Amino acid sequence: MTTIEVYNQWRSSLNAPDDSIFYYHPSLDRIILGCAMYQIASRPLMSKLGKAESLTVINIYINDTITAWIDEDGEAFDSTFGGLMTLMQAFFISSQAMIKRYPAKKKIINLLQSTFAYWVPIAGDINEERADELLDSVETDGQRIFSDKISKLVERIQPIVAREGIDMDMMLGLSLIENPK
Repeated sequence: MTTIEVYNQWRSSLNAPDDSIFYYHPSLDRIILGCAMYQIASRPLMSKLGKAESLTVINIYINDTITAWIDEDGEAFDSTFGGLMTLMQAFFISSQAMIKRYPAKKKIINLLQSTFAYWVPIAGDINEERADELLDSVETDGQRIFSDKISKLVERIQPIVAREGIDMDMMLGLSLIENPK
């Protein structure tokens, strides 16, 4: 199957907003953008997870899915996209379980949750021109996802995400993304 066929099949399985955090994202491109933004923003946190390292599997799936998308490898995309959507949907539940299991990592996992709660959904709300600009900047070497433009946004916005946590004003964050100056 092509990446669009895989996406369309997945999208047709959604019936309500609770079915996916991506329910309101207007396209596969926005899902890819949200995943790339989260992966780039969360990368520095992943090395601090210690024994809660099972939370890093989501970044592995993001990398593999985006690499397949960039390479237009429908077969590889097909084999990773469904798993990634499942991991994304289960992120908060699994991260809460990691907090209970590794209470010493609570602060870093809470920051990871805030990072997830900001960067993944915001991609669905960015104006089309800016979203396309950011998406066009995403590259991979097969091992990691890169984007200088997203990295610069993360550098500016992630301290606010860390300070505000889950309560961050999404409109403030959206304005910081859409007006990068």
